[in-house]
Amino acid sequence: MDEEHISLVSSRKSSKVSLVWENLSYVVKYRKWSKLASFNLTKALVLRNKVILQPQSGHLETGCLMAIMGKSGSGKSTLIECLSGRRSKGLSGKIFIASSSICGCSMNSNQMKIAFLPQNDCLINTLTVQESVIYASKLKNYKLNNSEHKKICENLLAQLSLEQCRDVRTLNCSGGQRKRISVATELVSKPTILILDEPTSGLDSYSAIQCIQMLKSLTETIKNPLGIIVTIHQPSSKVLDEFHRLYLLSHNGKRIYDGSPKEILAFFANFNLHCPQFYNPGDFAIEVASADYGNEILDELESFHAKNIEIFDRERKLSEVISSMKNHSLLAFIAHILILTKRTTLTTFRDPVLNLLRLIIHFIVGFVIIALFGTRVGEESGCLTIQQNSLNLSLKDIREQQMNVAQNLGFIVFTFMFLLYANMTTVVLAFPSEVRVLIKERTNGWYSCLSYYLAKTIADLPFVFVMTTIYSIATYYLTGQVDTFWRFTVYWFATIAIAYIGQSIGLMVGIIFVDNMSAAVFIGPVLCIPFILLSGFFVKVDKVPFYLKPIAFSSFVRYAFEAAVIGVYGFNRCDEVYNAIHLQKLRKRITPQVIFQFATYLNRLNLTYRNTRPILEALALDQNQSLAELNYFDEYFEDFDISDLNV
Repeated sequence: MDEEHISLVSSRKSSKVSLVWENLSYVVKYRKWSKLASFNLTKALVLRNKVILQPQSGHLETGCLMAIMGKSGSGKSTLIECLSGRRSKGLSGKIFIASSSICGCSMNSNQMKIAFLPQNDCLINTLTVQESVIYASKLKNYKLNNSEHKKICENLLAQLSLEQCRDVRTLNCSGGQRKRISVATELVSKPTILILDEPTSGLDSYSAIQCIQMLKSLTETIKNPLGIIVTIHQPSSKVLDEFHRLYLLSHNGKRIYDGSPKEILAFFANFNLHCPQFYNPGDFAIEVASADYGNEILDELESFHAKNIEIFDRERKLSEVISSMKNHSLLAFIAHILILTKRTTLTTFRDPVLNLLRLIIHFIVGFVIIALFGTRVGEESGCLTIQQNSLNLSLKDIREQQMNVAQNLGFIVFTFMFLLYANMTTVVLAFPSEVRVLIKERTNGWYSCLSYYLAKTIADLPFVFVMTTIYSIATYYLTGQVDTFWRFTVYWFATIAIAYIGQSIGLMVGIIFVDNMSAAVFIGPVLCIPFILLSGFFVKVDKVPFYLKPIAFSSFVRYAFEAAVIGVYGFNRCDEVYNAIHLQKLRKRITPQVIFQFATYLNRLNLTYRNTRPILEALALDQNQSLAELNYFDEYFEDFDISDLNV
């Protein structure tokens, strides 16, 4: 930073904070797998090193707007990701936060915060501008009340000229507005250092100038001046003049300039590099950095800047600052869960894919299932020997009953497949856009991953529960399944479990393939196929080869299917069918006259049905007789009084 800016910053505050890096370099290891095409396994397996950033040093103070410039592939994004703590593997050198004081007082190291904004704006499209800022304030300043959150929001909207679009959803905002919204969500916690990756990308020249001027104003505030690092590709001369400092990287990752952008042409002139008249200094700097004037000159420029960094009294490692930002108390953990649950529920209600469309699909598939399998597919109990006279039971009848049971089992398996895929693919399609917001907010220390996971799970529970319950009730009763509540409850529990498992698989696949949605959509369904094939419906588990048995034993579809089958056909359903048949016969034999005669007989003996029933039940059990008839009498004689007949 030049002396003019140092004096400017020093006059506005008694202490300053600096982000310092010394001898920083970055190397990636890779293998040339393309050599396998020529069957050269040895060369393919050789681990090679590629230097992205050559050893370099630098620093940024609060009150300074620094531009990191270079051609594509020069390591600009890699450098700022290292400085923000996003990259550590392959990193060498020292990065730390330093504070110095003029008045003897120093900033509390726990208050030092670094915020990173990626090139693509990570915003929740279904929230309005005001809601985005308020939720950011609630997550980062959870101890404040609602009025204080609104005050912070109003100040930031006014400061960043976002008042006119406060009630507009971020999806409908322009590119420049989205950049300012992203900045506003980070400013709610007053960060010390703000790092942005190409904020002018995709903006027209006027919007780009406005964006840089807005960032510059944040570094010049009296109360809380920020230190801001911005990567920029090829700025106009007007944009370049807005920066306090320029940090130029060569095509091979060397630092070849670090100073005021207004002095860069004079600096280059010392090395016999003269910018043509009326030529954009930024374009000329890129040409120099691209080795258009030779690599030897780049070595000379790098050597000129190879000097020691200013020594600071109080230093703190970057990793410690990042850990401090991500270290949340139990109270903060609980508050984050509540706030994130509310935010996720709101966004889910507003998202047609996660809400209305999913409900419509459940209705459509349920209607198709009922129309395809019919309303009587579940009536067949599979009890062949008691539903008909065995003398009249033909092979055709047995085959028809077996087919009906098989179709009903097919209905159950298809139900599980649909609920599994419906809940999995919905999350897979929607999660990549959410996970970018998660990565940005988590990296900047808004909340923990566990808070996000619990909040998302809790917020999605009612939606999955309601939609699965509606589908289960409709398909169970409208396909003629046995009308017993506890049997339906077993079937319903199995469908709910499968739906939640599908959602969990969707989250897992969405996280693994966050950068490749096509792969996620393909891998998710394929991943579930083995569990479906080995569920016991297509192949009996005892017939499965031994090397596939571990999959069969771990198949969640298998256990859900077995639970549903036991609920529908198990627990002595044949006895229930037998009792129902006998009750039907009893209803035909027992007439009102018989009931009246029996009641009159008991009345003459000064007996009631209630005190004689235990004796009748004991006799029936002693002679291995069914209690169906006795249970049938209960409907007529319990609390019966002959005087009620008025005869």
